Amino acid sequence: MSLESCAEYWLIDPQVRWAAIYNLDAEGRYRPSFTGTQGVFRSEAIKGLWLRAEWLWQPPRVAQVLRELQLI
Repeated sequence: MSLESCAEYWLIDPQVRWAAIYNLDAEGRYRPSFTGTQGVFRSEAIKGLWLRAEWLWQPPRVAQVLRELQLI
């Protein structure tokens, strides 16, 4: 799959603790829909998919994440 066929892509840099989501707009250009180190990512490509950026920078807390995602 080439990047041109993706409606959305994510960039995550764990060394500087920075993340970004880019979405394809109506003109065929990628625009940032989220950039930063904190806050909630909401995927436009996968409905209902979201995560907190802070989860990327901390040790896994699986039970806490699953509760927030209402999976347990």
